[in-house]
Amino acid sequence: MKTSSRISAFIIVLAIIIPVAGISYYLYLFRVVSAGTDAMANSILQNDKVLCTKKVGSIERGDVVVFKYPRDPRSEYLMRVIGLPGETIQLQRDSVLINGVPLAEAKTMVGLDHSGNVLKEIASQGQGKYRAFYAAGEAISDHFDQGAKYGVRQPFLIPQGEYFLLGDNRDNSFDSRYWGSLQANSITGKVILIFASKSNESGE
Repeated sequence: MKTSSRISAFIIVLAIIIPVAGISYYLYLFRVVSAGTDAMANSILQNDKVLCTKKVGSIERGDVVVFKYPRDPRSEYLMRVIGLPGETIQLQRDSVLINGVPLAEAKTMVGLDHSGNVLKEIASQGQGKYRAFYAAGEAISDHFDQGAKYGVRQPFLIPQGEYFLLGDNRDNSFDSRYWGSLQANSITGKVILIFASKSNESGE
């Protein structure tokens, strides 16, 4: 009887300890971050919740990282790593050049009718620059310079220990084109999955 009671007590203790240990391990390794902007749309929408690592580890091109905004370290943002330390990056029209070689990127296309209104979304998912295809008429009458200066017209050498970040929503992303390359110690984690998405909630 005593042996049976001890075994039962041991099983109960394990049933308590194992979940607690699992939760503690999860909290130690991961955290949930909310996307504060649409800079990563349509990959990650504003207010989407993403699961990210607390330990950065090695960083590769294409990784979506969480980082402290250089001009206000109290704020964190999500963007994609495009350029690595020591590489030369250049932006020419729709292309990103790494060491002089165009970087292959997927594109999202949106069709417009004659009045300029959205006609049809051809592809809603993907990464890279978004292009507007016009059926007819004058497409764009003015272009506005938002102040991008890093690696746009001339090749930009990314310093050692720094990374060049771009948002997937290339036309609406305040990224390394505006504030320069990002120091590695400003990166606080890597996104591993979308935890909760606004697109799923809306049934899209």
